[in-house]
Amino acid sequence: MDPKGIINTWNVGAERIKGYQEEEIVGQYYGVLFTEEDQKKGEPEREIELTKKHGKHEAEWWRRRKDGTLFWASIVLTAVYDDEDELIGFTKVTKDLTYRKAHEDVLQKKSDDLAKVNKDLDHFIYIASHDLKAPILNLEALTRLLMNEVEKIGSFNTKVIEIQKHI
Repeated sequence: MDPKGIINTWNVGAERIKGYQEEEIVGQYYGVLFTEEDQKKGEPEREIELTKKHGKHEAEWWRRRKDGTLFWASIVLTAVYDDEDELIGFTKVTKDLTYRKAHEDVLQKKSDDLAKVNKDLDHFIYIASHDLKAPILNLEALTRLLMNEVEKIGSFNTKVIEIQKHI
């Protein structure tokens, strides 16, 4: 690309990934490869500015093919300078990481699902623990009452026996 982001050359790899033939894309602004949303946000211009500032810019994000479909891409944009350190353009390497992104998304969903199951399980354990403690506490209180009654009956029987001795 030239310093303004106009595509000057195109290779077979770019053609395969992005769907544009060389004669269709050369001369166009490289921003056509971004999603419409990213174009509106000025992402192509931001990438160019970051590359000018740092000499290189790497990112992973959605890119757009000729047919409008999106793919997850790893891009490396590198500034190219002449012998007088004058910016003469950029090189861009794009890798299609859609397959990896799909697997990462599946893993993330499974991780989120597992976290939800763990949270639900913690909630269940709390409720089960509470529900099991309540009857035990009730049984403990009833046992104390029963023991008090038994003691009263024992005292009563002892008094009856003493009275009978005196009769």
